[in-house]
Amino acid sequence: STKMDKDKIHQYGPGDFAQYVDPHPSDYFDGGDSEMGLSGDGNIGLRKIGRDVSPHMARTLTAKIDQAAVAGMSYTDELLQENPGMDVVRAQQLENWATQQEIVAANRYIYDIRHSSPEYECADIYEDEAAFSYPVEAGDDVVGIITLRAAINGVAAHDIMLNNPYMGYAKFRAAFVGDVSNEWSVTASDGFLKQNEATHFTVRYNPHSPGISNSYLVIETEDFKTTWKVVGSTGEYEF
Repeated sequence: STKMDKDKIHQYGPGDFAQYVDPHPSDYFDGGDSEMGLSGDGNIGLRKIGRDVSPHMARTLTAKIDQAAVAGMSYTDELLQENPGMDVVRAQQLENWATQQEIVAANRYIYDIRHSSPEYECADIYEDEAAFSYPVEAGDDVVGIITLRAAINGVAAHDIMLNNPYMGYAKFRAAFVGDVSNEWSVTASDGFLKQNEATHFTVRYNPHSPGISNSYLVIETEDFKTTWKVVGSTGEYEF
């Protein structure tokens, strides 16, 4: 049963919220439904989420500092003011929908930033990591053989396109392993390997003496390692 006058009951519920009084000013939490009750602002009844909505915790903490920060007309109030015949529930639904669209737009913006700049996504992960903590070693599985021919002090080059086989971005390093690895170079030698865009590597052979040069090229992240055997010749010898 209810002590409310029968003429104030609307659709089996209270039609007048005048008897609902906010708690003591030291308690700034009105609800808990994430929709209607946020922070106590001294007004009678429950506060609606306005178009100036900020995260609930930030709104509550702001209210503790300055009650005036939560003042203002909500989007629901504006809709009702501009459309006197609109149902209150419908206005609240439109406000919720507008808030959801703002959240979707913000998430899409963050997604675009992260996918256009791999350093943005990985900066906090590798901020204090200048290099891998272990030396480069050739892997057990060799994916291919790269053969190059160049005159002494000349340069021959070979291109490799490589994607990150796993989701997102991963920090990589590229280096050579072998006794004559000083005759070989690769760019890029470090950076971030992407999943949705291949990274371009250029392998260069620059012989300093006649003969055949054998080495291994290793491109690796913390999750995988790819190894090529590289063979170079100055022309006097066949591969």
